[in-house]
Amino acid sequence: MSSGRSVIKVFLVNGESRSVRLDERMEVTDVVRSVLHRLRVNMEVAPQLFSIFLRHRDEGESYWLQPGFTVAEQLASYTARKPLDQWRFMLRMRVLPRTPQHLLTQDPVTFQYFYDQVLHSYLVDSEIAVDNETAVKLGCLELRRFFKDMPQVALKKKENFDMLEKDIGLEKFFKSSLLSSLKRKNLRTMVLHAFQNYESLTMEGCIFQFFSLLSKFHSIDVESFQNCAVGDDQTARLSCVIFVGANCNLEYQLEGGERRFLAAFSDIEDVCYESELMSRGRVVMDVRTAAMAVVIRTATMTMAVHLATLIDAYCMVYTPNPHSRMSGIGRKSYSNPRLSGLYSSLEEERMRGVVDHYGISMATHSFTPGDDYAEVREPDRQVLGRAISPREVMLEERIGEGQFGDVHKGTLYPGTRDEVSVAIKTCKPDASHEGRVKFLEEAAVMKKFDHPHIIKLFGVVSHERQTCIVMELAPLGQLRRYLLSEGSRISKLLLLQYIHQMSSAMVHLEAKSYVHRDIAARNVLVTTPEVVKLADFGLSRGLQDGNYYVASRGKLPIKWMAPESINFRRFTGLSDVWMFGVCCWEIMMRGVKPFVGIKNDEVISKIELGERLPLPADTPAPLFSLMNRCWSYEPEKRPYFRDIEATVADVLEEERQLESLTSRRAPPTAPPTDYAPEKPPYRPHSSQGFMQVKRSSLLSDEETWQHNRMSGNLDDSPALPPRIATRFREISPSPHPRDHTPSPHTNGSETPPPKPPRRISPEIPPEPVLQLRANPPPIVPYSVTTITHGDSPAPQMTSDLRRSESPCHPVAIAPIPPPSILLRGNEGAPTESTPSGGVYYSIPEDGVRSLREDGQFVSSRGSGHGSITGSESSREGEVGVSGEMEEKGEVGEAVGEEEVLGKVTNVVKAVMELSHRVSLSPPDEYLELVKGVGMAMRELLHTVDGIRRKIPVQSHHEMDMAQKVLSSDFNQLITAMKAAQKNANTFLEEVYQKEMLAAAHVVAKNSKLLFDAVVSCLRNARLR
Repeated sequence: MSSGRSVIKVFLVNGESRSVRLDERMEVTDVVRSVLHRLRVNMEVAPQLFSIFLRHRDEGESYWLQPGFTVAEQLASYTARKPLDQWRFMLRMRVLPRTPQHLLTQDPVTFQYFYDQVLHSYLVDSEIAVDNETAVKLGCLELRRFFKDMPQVALKKKENFDMLEKDIGLEKFFKSSLLSSLKRKNLRTMVLHAFQNYESLTMEGCIFQFFSLLSKFHSIDVESFQNCAVGDDQTARLSCVIFVGANCNLEYQLEGGERRFLAAFSDIEDVCYESELMSRGRVVMDVRTAAMAVVIRTATMTMAVHLATLIDAYCMVYTPNPHSRMSGIGRKSYSNPRLSGLYSSLEEERMRGVVDHYGISMATHSFTPGDDYAEVREPDRQVLGRAISPREVMLEERIGEGQFGDVHKGTLYPGTRDEVSVAIKTCKPDASHEGRVKFLEEAAVMKKFDHPHIIKLFGVVSHERQTCIVMELAPLGQLRRYLLSEGSRISKLLLLQYIHQMSSAMVHLEAKSYVHRDIAARNVLVTTPEVVKLADFGLSRGLQDGNYYVASRGKLPIKWMAPESINFRRFTGLSDVWMFGVCCWEIMMRGVKPFVGIKNDEVISKIELGERLPLPADTPAPLFSLMNRCWSYEPEKRPYFRDIEATVADVLEEERQLESLTSRRAPPTAPPTDYAPEKPPYRPHSSQGFMQVKRSSLLSDEETWQHNRMSGNLDDSPALPPRIATRFREISPSPHPRDHTPSPHTNGSETPPPKPPRRISPEIPPEPVLQLRANPPPIVPYSVTTITHGDSPAPQMTSDLRRSESPCHPVAIAPIPPPSILLRGNEGAPTESTPSGGVYYSIPEDGVRSLREDGQFVSSRGSGHGSITGSESSREGEVGVSGEMEEKGEVGEAVGEEEVLGKVTNVVKAVMELSHRVSLSPPDEYLELVKGVGMAMRELLHTVDGIRRKIPVQSHHEMDMAQKVLSSDFNQLITAMKAAQKNANTFLEEVYQKEMLAAAHVVAKNSKLLFDAVVSCLRNARLR
């Protein structure tokens, strides 16, 4: 080695390396301490256990560097005939522990290193032979330890096993002899069978099980030396094996014999090595209990040196005397090796700020079930930021805190420009060098981005112990906190605008080949009420060659992560897509965290079983469909961000047009007197594990009513939306169809009958019907029909109904006598009916379905059960207008309308009953409440079927559409009921109760829409 300074790379057992700058005075112990210091081991324990192993890259020649000598001296001896760059310096644990459990309590990082060293030796050493069954078990234990969050069911998916084989490599877990002897199909079967036995083990449990299994075939606490001989007889064959270990001390084994005790470390007083003829060596020991020196002859002088230095190291570690026993040729005092001040690596290595694979103690870095983040290890990278002088920055009030320090509001004085309000992330003053470099790494990532919806970096302050990141200030803070505090005042359009801005920011990251790895509402900042920006790039990483990134350290947000990221620590742009979908869910839920109350290790099990997050209220169906695609288990089935941005832009534009359309429909002066239809709820198939209820935007009164309902304020809001309550005050069925009793508020005068309702106003455009299934048959939009009474005054309200307008009193609908002209026909009980040509949506054509005890529809063809039928029912069970009334034109039409209105009233009352009782009833009574709604709806549909047969086919279309929507609504109510029962007595109970209420109210409102459709069809038939 030259007289100047040179650099060597010291390789760890996991393949990583650490650069160390050498000079001629640096000893081996200094190199060991320099590397161990950066591994964050216990420096009082670890340095005595490690040494440097030198191996030639091509020829396999190897040496242990001896403590107590300089590196230059030994390199001059060992590498004189070969260039230095052909040698590989490796950090290895030389002194093995007495028990792994004791080492774990002393130094968890060294314990982890010891396990990795044993695992590496097992995988690469062909002399360690185990049977195939044991090899599979050992590999599964390492799989369980390495992928600690992966459930057993994950490996059952072929795509996951293929990912494990292609992207990570089975050779990291299983011996090459096993992989070459088994077919992949048989190996996968054996792995699945064995892995399920270790699913509940912790990381430490996996390691101890691994040691226990492997120790049956190979000693993990002993080092052996072959081709030796005990005694001073130079003519004896070198056929003895010497064993050195903390438990056995010194033992030897003759060829074909048993192991015998040779000496105890505590009795050894002096050790030296000497050379013999023919390049052989010998180790001479003075043992207190022996009358003469104990001699061990070795095949080579190098082996003698290695054996002597190893015995000396064990003597210093496992005896009360920590001083060296080396003498003679090997004499050199190194019992208290000095730290030569050269621990630090090159300047380039220091800028990288490497946090090593073994840098986190398993005993001190655990996480609680409520944490958003779980511990996952990962390396750090070089960070460089634009320098800002400390004099240019003034810290003001503290506005938050982070992993490395506090976040302050401040002011930047850039010199030539006006002062700028900024956010300043500060690093803790007592942070280590590695911690400061890791803190600055976020700035290095932020510097690469320039986008209107990504927080801007101004620069970095790095002066002595003061380290800060100066970035753009978001005055309104985190999006999640903003949504929680202001969510009730934020419109759906603004939420969609936030999502669109986020998607555009992610398109920018995708183009830069970066993964964010922490997309969540807490990492989005609100600069103005209309603008959000992506922030917190502490976990962001660049993708090598545009492929993927595998994390090995750090805390990661498990509940937001894709399954391949949890299972295999694999991050791609498509894993960010999954997180983006979860972030969209947070935004539409106005700040609610995903999987609240569920432990991190339980989340992946739910995902593997197909469970996903429920549909937030007010979420447009196309957006939730996009979120479902983002949550596809297979990454290749997820959309890219450029496609996501386009889809979100379309959804945003559609919602803007819909809001504009709704605003134009609203009467400019008088309050609304009609109950406009809402879009039917969207839900995917129930097997996907979603709860979904879709509600469109309503006018202000409707929004207030819905908000109170969904927030649980059932006692502070009317049971009916304002518009339907107004509608039922205008027209309500009477229990006495031919008698009209004046209201107490009419002074005994009879209310004049209203004029016949007009047809739908031509200014009102049609309302499209939302597609309810993945590939439904084409549905033609149907029109909204408004019943108007012209200039006639509406019937007066009873005092009870008048009081129901107040939000402080729950509404109780009392039958109000209708105008005398609205006469009720003969009402009969609904009877069986046989389906024919027309069918409702979601009802099979081959038979009618009725409500079973479990809440499902069942076929009732030929049965005696009632059913919700198609468009044509048998004449025996019709409930409709009698033959005489048909001949009377408008009177018959009015009777048909009155008949349907009475049934709609019954449906609304059943929904009111469900709304009042659901929060007070046990889950097993939900079915009876839903059956009440179903029975009332069945009567309504029977009545509509009877009327349908009396009008021309050309007038059926609008009625058919309304029937299909109502039938689908009831199916959604059943699904919501089942979800509420399933999640009873859990943290989600209230959420699913609200979803059930929302589904029930959709049934009530769309029953009113069916009434409007019947009225419109009757008018159209009369005009024709």
